[in-house]
Amino acid sequence: MKLKILTKEDWEGYQLLFQEIYPNFFDNLKSKYAKLTEGEIRLIILLFMGFSKEDQSNMIGVSPESIRKNTYRLRKKLNVDSQEDLIKLISNL
Repeated sequence: MKLKILTKEDWEGYQLLFQEIYPNFFDNLKSKYAKLTEGEIRLIILLFMGFSKEDQSNMIGVSPESIRKNTYRLRKKLNVDSQEDLIKLISNL
């Protein structure tokens, strides 16, 4: 895994590339879930792309345990029961 999203500039560059491939994704996400933080949006994008927790943690420079906890909090915030349902919800955006 060579992709790193450690700085604000890294994230902005990644967002631009992502928007080229999925032009309406961010707009749909923000209109449906306006209270998401930048970190939650980043996690959603990594989940959507199918990265493992280990890959996600390497990409953003946190522990896999942090990814697990943040995913749990995100599911709770979006009122989604299981990991599978969260990915299904994200894929439908």
